[in-house]
Amino acid sequence: MSAIRFGIQTGQQFAAWDEIVRIWQRAEALGYDTAWTYDHFVAVMMDPFDPTLEAWSCLAALAVHTSRIRIGAGWYEPEHSMFGLPFGTVRERCERLDEALHVIRGLWHDQYAAFAGAHYRVQAAIAEPKPVQQPHPPITIAGAGEKRLLPIVARHADAWSSFGSPDVFRRKIEILRGLCETEQRDCEAIEKGVLVPTAITDDLSTVAPLIQGYAMYQGLVEDEARKWMLLGTVDDLCRQIDAFVAAGVRHFVVTLSPYNFDVFERFAAEVMPRYR
Repeated sequence: MSAIRFGIQTGQQFAAWDEIVRIWQRAEALGYDTAWTYDHFVAVMMDPFDPTLEAWSCLAALAVHTSRIRIGAGWYEPEHSMFGLPFGTVRERCERLDEALHVIRGLWHDQYAAFAGAHYRVQAAIAEPKPVQQPHPPITIAGAGEKRLLPIVARHADAWSSFGSPDVFRRKIEILRGLCETEQRDCEAIEKGVLVPTAITDDLSTVAPLIQGYAMYQGLVEDEARKWMLLGTVDDLCRQIDAFVAAGVRHFVVTLSPYNFDVFERFAAEVMPRYR
């Protein structure tokens, strides 16, 4: 069984730059394995005028401020419209993703990369220097679509990240296993991760707004939304994590929205050591 890993996600709409740097450096010191931004141009499901730092610039700058932690970075149509970016159908977006991954892998590995698709074309393309990480930086694909997204995961991904309850993950991992057989890949070699809102508390009534907001965001009833989260005492959280692990999940990315340093610190001190 592969190791259990833990990470954080810090949406850039909730903090100033100095605070983001501070929490990433603290995450590294506390032993978190990964840290993630989100890939939006404007605040999502909130006031679009909230300042939002651009994801790729943040990742490059945060890499300078950290040394060990692994880092990573569309579905939101309004931001596509406001910037004149073609949104397309689900099929078109997944086709673009599939083709882009073919191009990226070629640029990483080949002296001269070539690819001809419906959306992207490169010919004798050069990308130097090649990545330091070998055979290449791990490719994480996030999403839940069973018809179009999971086949791309089976074809390209080193890791897959999604939302859901343990039951949701158990069903989707079985689908992914069948798709991996078609691609002649080992499904167990793809790390499965969950992006999960988290709160450590003895009184769940104190996190009712978090549950309500997440239920609204995901379009769920509150009882189901709770199953998609880590909530309660430390022992409660560990039981919930164990249920995800039993379903096949190995990477837990704690979302901090807004940044809750108490949860962040307690999770590292009281939950993570049980899985090391």
